[in-house]
Amino acid sequence: MVLTDSSIRNLKPKDRPYKVSDYAGLHILVNPGGSKLWQFKYRIERKKKLLSIGSYPAISLAHARQARDAARSQVAFGEDPSAKKREQAENDGDQRFQFVAKQYLDKISKEGRAPVTLAKTEWLMAMANADFGKNRISELDTRNNLPDRCEL
Repeated sequence: MVLTDSSIRNLKPKDRPYKVSDYAGLHILVNPGGSKLWQFKYRIERKKKLLSIGSYPAISLAHARQARDAARSQVAFGEDPSAKKREQAENDGDQRFQFVAKQYLDKISKEGRAPVTLAKTEWLMAMANADFGKNRISELDTRNNLPDRCEL
């Protein structure tokens, strides 16, 4: 079944998640809470894989199809689109705590803070970086949501 925008809008949540296929591996997953997520199902090296594209309506049908086509071309060249997406996310250094901490230290040093203040802030940031410097800022949004290896 080829999906249309109106047919996607009319999909209602059920007791369990269900999929509605478009074509060429693209489908939309409708969750019981009502969220709708685009996914692309493919095989690489005889293994079934699933690439999450995004949520509907933030990602339209046309954009989901473009993402599917791009992923299909990667699979045709023997590349794994999920691994590539994961690698790209890991290389996004500007979302890491240590990068934001460094920016903050640069900012306060340019503002002309007292040397004692700079030294203490650098010391505190070094301790924080040791515990969760490689974590994304979004992982550190509340005290109860800190990574397991951080102890307060």
